Amino acid sequence: MIQWLTCLALVPLKISKGPVNKQAVVGSAAVFTCHADGTPTPTYEWRINDFLITDIPGQYETHDGLGVLTIVDVKQSDGGFVTCVATAANLSMRAHARLEVLGVLNIDVWFVCSLEIVPVP
Repeated sequence: MIQWLTCLALVPLKISKGPVNKQAVVGSAAVFTCHADGTPTPTYEWRINDFLITDIPGQYETHDGLGVLTIVDVKQSDGGFVTCVATAANLSMRAHARLEVLGVLNIDVWFVCSLEIVPVP
């Protein structure tokens, strides 16, 4: 009698491509990507300044654990460290990037002009 035995080789968890540093203007979008290898297939979560990010329409999209975070409408409070946490087989690894948020300048500009009136002969 022939019996088949299926083996699952565990591949150690490793983040092969972490997020990269970015600059974004307030009100724009910023996209971060992260890719990890391992068996079982890694899952992803995202953190901004160590706060867990979940899908919030119009603000954050985590793309169902595909290793992509979109900050739809960057706010000043999004600035700081963006962290990808990859998990597989009860092991986790982290990769960090920095988001620098650039503000929009609202400056009143005043010009002072002098006027000289010259009569026409």
